[in-house]
Amino acid sequence: MERVALGTVLLLAGAFKLGQRAWPTAAAEFGAPRWVIGGLPWLELVLGGLLMAQVGVRWTAAASGILFALFTVAVALRLRSTEQVPCGCFVETSPEPVGLDTLVRNVLLTAMAAVGVVRGGQVGRPEVIAGVAVGLLIVAQSRSRIGARR
Repeated sequence: MERVALGTVLLLAGAFKLGQRAWPTAAAEFGAPRWVIGGLPWLELVLGGLLMAQVGVRWTAAASGILFALFTVAVALRLRSTEQVPCGCFVETSPEPVGLDTLVRNVLLTAMAAVGVVRGGQVGRPEVIAGVAVGLLIVAQSRSRIGARR
């Protein structure tokens, strides 16, 4: 279930970034390197798709965990900074800065990826449905936090 939830989160994050013209600006303000700005949405889509298709389950979960761990470190560094910026995670282009809830969300996603690595194996239909629901809830909570418009 956790891999499907991660796949849902990654697919939505990548799609939102590609569909939003403000994404590159938000990412640059956050401090992302230029090469990350162009490649990150595609990486999220590929990892999300692989997780949803249950391809290379342990390796894909591990790669996703590394990505979420990097996000966690980036958010933690931003929280220590005096400059407050939005993360752009789900095209959060409002002026609301990253907060402790952003850090907690990323720690949770990293932990879910670790569980996905340990559990491995394929998931059945009930777990897929539950995973999609959890992923959608994570994205909805993140977007509602900043008052994102749909």
